[in-house]
Amino acid sequence: MFHKRNAQVTYELGHLTEKRLPRIPTVLVVLALALALQASVPPKASSYKCPETARVAKDNLVALKNRSFPADNPQAFSIDQILQLRSPDAKNPKDRASWAARDRQLEQTAAYAEGYVIAVKHGGPESANCNSREPDMQDLLLYLARSPDAPRSAAVLVEVTPRWRAANPGWSAQNLQRLAAYQTRFRITGWLMFDSNHLGDVGKTRGTPWEIHPVTKIEIYPDRQCTSPSCLLEQ
Repeated sequence: MFHKRNAQVTYELGHLTEKRLPRIPTVLVVLALALALQASVPPKASSYKCPETARVAKDNLVALKNRSFPADNPQAFSIDQILQLRSPDAKNPKDRASWAARDRQLEQTAAYAEGYVIAVKHGGPESANCNSREPDMQDLLLYLARSPDAPRSAAVLVEVTPRWRAANPGWSAQNLQRLAAYQTRFRITGWLMFDSNHLGDVGKTRGTPWEIHPVTKIEIYPDRQCTSPSCLLEQ
């Protein structure tokens, strides 16, 4: 059976912290949430209020965040492997034009990683999302870690952008929070990206500047033996 986690983990949503999650009465609710998350529909320009930055050069951070195509044939990465990715070999990591070719290629890598979501948070206004203060037009930050009790300083940021959430309504903060409360194991697929704006946060509120951003697919597994939502009914 599923066992709900005690309020050991702080879930952050907007200005709220230490928010107690609603009780999930039956495994059927978990199954319904899992099925909602399993859909993976690429976003369309018309499904999002903020226009995609198609005119921006592909090595620009904003354009990388706004990628709207699926991460096909992703490579498997463990949490530790992402944490150990080194920073680009450049004097100024924000200047992607000065990066070595191997570093630029890494940001064109489709990847997936498995772990536990230990915190959920809205990212706040940023230029990639027209500096909007509306929660539905902000990135949703998931902290993916190797264990449910890991600190955020040992987690990898995986970010669900508003474009992908608009195309996949099941990827809501509430759904993700409720599933995380069951110590559900997630498999997150998307594009590797180096967020040079958060170098100072490494070791504090994140484990690495490397992220999976944007997330293009979300799957959940209660354990390694569960390979589809239908097996939730057997737990």
